[in-house]
Amino acid sequence: MLSQWLSQQRRKLLSSSALRPNPSLNRRFAACHAWASFHSGPSASCRKAPVSSNVGNMVQRVIFVDVDDTLVRSVGTKRIPMPAVIAEVRRLGQAGSLMYLWSSGGAEYCRATAEELGLTDCFAGYLPKPHAYIDDQCISDWRDCKHFYPMQTSEA
Repeated sequence: MLSQWLSQQRRKLLSSSALRPNPSLNRRFAACHAWASFHSGPSASCRKAPVSSNVGNMVQRVIFVDVDDTLVRSVGTKRIPMPAVIAEVRRLGQAGSLMYLWSSGGAEYCRATAEELGLTDCFAGYLPKPHAYIDDQCISDWRDCKHFYPMQTSEA
């Protein structure tokens, strides 16, 4: 996510009429972008190559996946994996998406679920769902951000 943000900031600065391209600025952004790419998470066998492009540059898609009623359904105390969604999560990982598993149950719950389903190599990290977010835009205004229900995962 940091490398994507850095690329966006660089494009904004370079497209500004008040600023002209600056070789020093380009080197600084390149160094930050390289650091962010290297530190963006563990490499995993299910992440192969970036799948989307942005202004001619390859940009890795970032996808957040929920646990309950997305990867598993709960009936009483029994947890039932959703095989079609699990298969699509693997496909997205193999296609190069950078994925995070999140849940209101917390990060450890996510990690345990990924281990239970054999998906640990597909996720760069595990997060609790946020209680709030601070941004200058509503989620509905985020460019290229789409919501998919579990059975629409193949469209993601």
